[in-house]
This record gives sequence, C-alpha cells and structure tokens, in this order.
Amino acid sequence: MKKFKKWSIICAAALLLSLTVPTVLPVSTTVTVQASAVKISQKKLTLKVGASKVLKLTGSKDKATWNSSNESVAAVSKNGKVTAKKAGTVTITATVSKRKYTCKVTVTEPAAVNPFVKNAPFEAKEGVYEKLTYVMPKDFTATTISEQGNTAMIMLSPSDVSTDKGYSSVVLTVQENGSKKPDYSITKETLSAYVTENLIKSQFAQQGVEATVTDFKSSDYESELGTAYKTEYQVSYQGTTIKQTIYDIFIDNYFFEVTASDVGDKVTPDINIVASYLLDTLKASK
Repeated sequence: MKKFKKWSIICAAALLLSLTVPTVLPVSTTVTVQASAVKISQKKLTLKVGASKVLKLTGSKDKATWNSSNESVAAVSKNGKVTAKKAGTVTITATVSKRKYTCKVTVTEPAAVNPFVKNAPFEAKEGVYEKLTYVMPKDFTATTISEQGNTAMIMLSPSDVSTDKGYSSVVLTVQENGSKKPDYSITKETLSAYVTENLIKSQFAQQGVEATVTDFKSSDYESELGTAYKTEYQVSYQGTTIKQTIYDIFIDNYFFEVTASDVGDKVTPDINIVASYLLDTLKASK
C-alpha cells in the first residue's frame, strides 16, 4: 500500500478517470425454440491482404458448393475458407439445394509498418491518441490519466506495474493549441524562467509532501521534432528518491511535454530511453 501511495505522488497532477456503467437486468426471459433455418455464418466480412477466414453454412445436412465472384480479389475453398489476395470487393456464394447464400467480402491492404517501430532500440509497438502516433515498448500500457480542455496526459508504464518490477513511468502531456511554432530562443527564455527548483518543490507541497530537489540542470536537446528544452533533477521525499527528466517542445499546433520518472527500480527497457524515443517518434496527422 505504501508503494502505491509513493507511485501516486510520482504522477502528481494526474486525474484518474472512472466511468460508471448502469446495468439493467431483465425481469424475465422467454425462450422460443424454432426450427433451424439455413444461414451463412457472416453476411459481411473485411479481410486484409493475405488473411483468411472460414465461412460456414448451418441448418443444412447437404454439402454446400462455394464460389467467388472474383478469385483475383479473394478465393474460396470447397470447405468455405476465404483467402484475401488483393484490395477490392467480392461476393462469396454458398449454394445448397439450389438456394444461394452470400457474404460480401471487402479486402484491404495491410497497414504500413511504422519504421520507428521496426527500428526501435527495444521491442516496440505503436501508440495512438486522437491525431497523434508514437512508439512505446511492446509490454507497456498507455493510460489516459487526464483530459481537460485541449490538454491531455497519457501515462506509459510496464503492464505489470502492480508487481515489484517497478513504478518508473513516462508521462506524455499533449496540448493542441493551434499556434505556429515559436522560435526556440523564446521557448528557452520562457521555460528557463518557469521551470525551476521552487516550482518542483511547490508541486509536491500542494500534495502535502516536503521534498528536496538536487542536481537541477537544463540543456538543449536535439530531437527528430526539433530542439527541446530538457530539464533534469533529483527529488527526494519520504525516503524515496526519483530522477526526473523533462522534455518540452513546441511544434506547429501542439505543445508536448515528456516526463520520465525513474525510481531506480531497473525497469526494462530503461525508462529514459523510452522517454527520448517517444519524443523522437511523436507524429501528428492533419
């Protein structure tokens, strides 16, 4: 329980959202048994090129004959196995006792592989938040912890965060501001005046925690998006020490902040590598 309390402090300013879904139970249920009608298992189907799916005809003891309206788009075997070959639309027909049962199949091209996923320094997957994509470790979970107006916070952490493996995490803050990217000199001047040791201490104080900040420093960080303002420091409280690294950057229409919180629990991959690679792979669609 103590570990969970500490972890919640690390994620300061995170507002956990909960949804309540009402459940309505039926007062009574009446089941009417009817004779089985002949039907095809699916009337519509979407497959990516190279994928396959077995269609079935139920309600008939006779063997069905299967055919495709265009075998260059999707072929079907005598057992109803549909194999997608190229993008397009095709009708698969099962004929039994001179009656026809059809399924409209749409074949789509497979999604292009994000090159950043393939070239990541760890086993990776693509993360998505509205118009944004980014790359994260395959065994991490992305959780939206706050959404207020045009600003959202997404926390990336190991999927087994409830175990002793670790509580280190990365938080991505996204603000869609609709503004042109300012000159970096203005960004640096503004953030150097705002992001200070006193600011860090005050954030912990707001939670009733007295913290000590050491090794505070800032620098320029060259990322794929451009120059980011990088802040590093070590904060200690209640017997816990956290190393935090913050990357702040503006691009057209967006402000991003990536915060790595390392509590020394040896999370794999290294949380700081996760954070810097996340920043490098952020992409906003129009």
